[in-house]
Amino acid sequence: RVVMQAMGTRNAKIGAQTDAGLSFKAELKNRGATNNVPELDEVWKTLFGTRTLDSISTTISAGSTSTSLVVVSGAGSTNGNAVAVETGTGTGVYETTWITSGGGTGTLVVAPALSFTPTTGVNVKSSLTFAVADTGHQALSFQDYLNATDVIKYVGCRGNVTIDAPQAGAIPMAAFDWKAWNWAQSEAGTRPSSTFDTGLPPVALACKWKLAGTLTDIRSFQVNLGNEIGRKMSQNSTLGCYGTPVVNRKTAGSFSIHDPAAITQFTNWLANTQFTMSGQFGNTLNNTVAMYFPYAERTNVAYGNDAGVT
Repeated sequence: RVVMQAMGTRNAKIGAQTDAGLSFKAELKNRGATNNVPELDEVWKTLFGTRTLDSISTTISAGSTSTSLVVVSGAGSTNGNAVAVETGTGTGVYETTWITSGGGTGTLVVAPALSFTPTTGVNVKSSLTFAVADTGHQALSFQDYLNATDVIKYVGCRGNVTIDAPQAGAIPMAAFDWKAWNWAQSEAGTRPSSTFDTGLPPVALACKWKLAGTLTDIRSFQVNLGNEIGRKMSQNSTLGCYGTPVVNRKTAGSFSIHDPAAITQFTNWLANTQFTMSGQFGNTLNNTVAMYFPYAERTNVAYGNDAGVT
């Protein structure tokens, strides 16, 4: 939707490209169909470092609870990855949770707890899970066509993303920011035809936000993955820069809630109490985007005012 570019600066000698980069925004959405990957699959994999496409497709057996899923078959499930559990037989509405142990077996231990107890026969479906890692951040190349032939190429890109859902009913957006190894311009490109996923972006309605495992009404939400990108500079390089590694990560975000028990937020903040946080946009199969923060800590708590409601 929005593309911003920077060709960098020329330092020391003609040809040095020491600060090339670009940024753009896109709607946050899933893959649209089972076993597909989203159109920004390589982008998300580069940002997080790992990606796993599970293949579990089974149903619930008797004896399941909100934290222990007894399934007909656990084949195709992996510890640490998400699963989508149907809220009732034939509803087509799914809630996302994460497998903490038992992946690949007939009993999947999950967290956070589901907001319901799954009944016999409801569906359990696979997920495409991206997880943060210290390796696997392969460099990407981007091509920005100004018309059918004029193209600006950015190579060796690594970057960061901020996800923002500012209000109920909004389409969550992902803002990407990239640092490039170098760039080049050509007037002899051939613009490819565009292809798009069949999935539609979920809106911030009927979400399942949980703080410390408890369903919580969230007014707004934002998270910054927090990747820090370094530049490997060398006088031996003809461009001045020869690499853009991910050198650090500090994920942080914010949310606002109408909280009748706000004193708990202040108490846990002062006590440095860790908590889990999870949420999902959408609730239909292959059109849901969910996220899980197993170790979160409040860094600031303050009262707000929303049309007279705190």
